[in-house]
Amino acid sequence: MKRSVLMALCIMLCASLAIGGTMAYLKDTASNVNVMTLGNVAIEQFELERIDGTGAAADSTENFTEFAQAKPLVPAVREDENGNLPTSEQQLPYGGSMPMWSAEDNAVDKLVYVKNTGKTDAYVRTLIAFEGADLEMLHVATHPFWGEGVEVGTIEVEGATYTVVAYVYQGAEGTNGLLKAGEVTLPSLTQMYLCSTAEYADIVEMDSNGNGTYEVIVLSQAVQATGFKAELDANGNVVKSVADVALDTAFGAMTAEKAAEWFTGLNPVKSVSTLAELQAALNAAEDGDVVMMLNDIAGDVTVTQKKGVHVTIDGNGNTFAGAIVVDGKSARYATAGVTIKNVNFEAEAISKDAYINLGNGNNATRYTSNVTVDNCTFSGDGKVAVKSYTGGDHNLTVNACVVNAGMHSLAQVTNVEKGLTITNCEVYSKNGVNLNSTPSMVMEGCTFDIQGYAVRVGVNNTTNSGSFKVLNSTLKSSFDDPTDALIMFRGNVDAATMDLTGTVLEADDAHQIKGASASTTIIK
Repeated sequence: MKRSVLMALCIMLCASLAIGGTMAYLKDTASNVNVMTLGNVAIEQFELERIDGTGAAADSTENFTEFAQAKPLVPAVREDENGNLPTSEQQLPYGGSMPMWSAEDNAVDKLVYVKNTGKTDAYVRTLIAFEGADLEMLHVATHPFWGEGVEVGTIEVEGATYTVVAYVYQGAEGTNGLLKAGEVTLPSLTQMYLCSTAEYADIVEMDSNGNGTYEVIVLSQAVQATGFKAELDANGNVVKSVADVALDTAFGAMTAEKAAEWFTGLNPVKSVSTLAELQAALNAAEDGDVVMMLNDIAGDVTVTQKKGVHVTIDGNGNTFAGAIVVDGKSARYATAGVTIKNVNFEAEAISKDAYINLGNGNNATRYTSNVTVDNCTFSGDGKVAVKSYTGGDHNLTVNACVVNAGMHSLAQVTNVEKGLTITNCEVYSKNGVNLNSTPSMVMEGCTFDIQGYAVRVGVNNTTNSGSFKVLNSTLKSSFDDPTDALIMFRGNVDAATMDLTGTVLEADDAHQIKGASASTTIIK
């Protein structure tokens, strides 16, 4: 099947839904997928790509990773007289193989899988909404186990036009398309590339909402397999498979009207290129929205937390030169959340002490909830990566971040009341983590090579109890200030516990731990 993608644009995978039991929509912000199920069925949809994208040897199955957003698409090269690229056989994860195009020819991997995570056998179909009403320039590859696909029609989603193509999983011969509990399908959509003859007019036509990106929304449906029979004609020939009967009975026949209903509420990735666009997208964010930076952005933005809304800022590896303030509205919404990931924070000067700020020092902005900072890098002169001001925050997670030399510290925390987690971070700044009135922390898998303290707990002249874990980490300091230590306690810490299981403290005895009393519990 030949279809079209946009030249020099970016392909997006959209936000997620999970549906179970009834047709009530339930957002699932833990994954980048959209799934619908009926009956006692649970499925997971996920997307992969090859790490090098060049067509690994046929026996290679470890060459895949999670699909990454915002890939630039340019016209293919080396097409033959029929408009096809050369292929090489590729062994696939979860079994099977198929011919695949190479990234060197400008093909883009996007392998869409469905896993039956429940205890009930199921029938599955995946609907793929390609942006644009005319898809003539797009080459699409699918695995034969999903058949040819049926073009359902065009729909409108948030101001953009999409052409929906539906695939019903047929599986291997003799399976009747049954996806057993615990099994994973072969991939439906696997790759796409832009025809080498694509021109600017094709780009304009297919970027239906004019936002400079090409968007693909993927939705999978599943229904329990029991209780359905194939539709036969008078001669006993199958005119409608049992899988088609089951899925149509559960969700309705595949029509443009039904597709529009199914895709309504699936929030596509919101792509932004300017500070104003970023702030506008954050202001308008609904639960599950992913706001993706398409290029470097400079300036300050505020994420105002809302009840029931978890929004993600995905920097896509671009640089943000400014401060992000998370405004908790002094409300502590348990169902609110902010994820900031894949951002390179770097600036000569910013307006705040930190790049990511929980509140801004005003009580009206305190009590943030469920803030996650993932896979970000921080560079700058004397700044903090993450800081909380007035305290009362719940659930701050910092994972897989790098804090470069010249920064002041990874975190300065006034009081995260519960749920402070720091994992897999590399820290080369002056200091590590400062915990004032924070009662607990779990740090694991981190490497600190700094100049001052690694972890400082408590406030002078106060009683500071709590439980702190620094697990399976390495802490090292040059101690530019000889009064520092890797682990520092302040105030009365008689009731405090510091668990250092599996952690290496690279310092002499005098600089490993300071301030602990005889009653402080130290576990090594």
